[in-house]
Amino acid sequence: MNTLAEKYSQLIQQEDSYFKQVRTTEMCMTALFEYTIQYGELLNKLAVEDILNAIHQIEMNMRTELLHLRLEKAFLACAMKEY
Repeated sequence: MNTLAEKYSQLIQQEDSYFKQVRTTEMCMTALFEYTIQYGELLNKLAVEDILNAIHQIEMNMRTELLHLRLEKAFLACAMKEY
């Protein structure tokens, strides 16, 4: 049981890390939108779009990792309640 509880604790820490990473990508996109509002006339639209798409892809990859982690955590919680 102790190893299951330790693993669950590790997953919680990992989940927190993923949440922070997702929040960071969201903040980066927001900053880029705000910068574009202020200085859009100085920017290349296609470059900004490519940068946003890259950040968005990073966010989606993180969300996929988070999804798998949360599923693993759910199955682990189920196993823990059986003990």
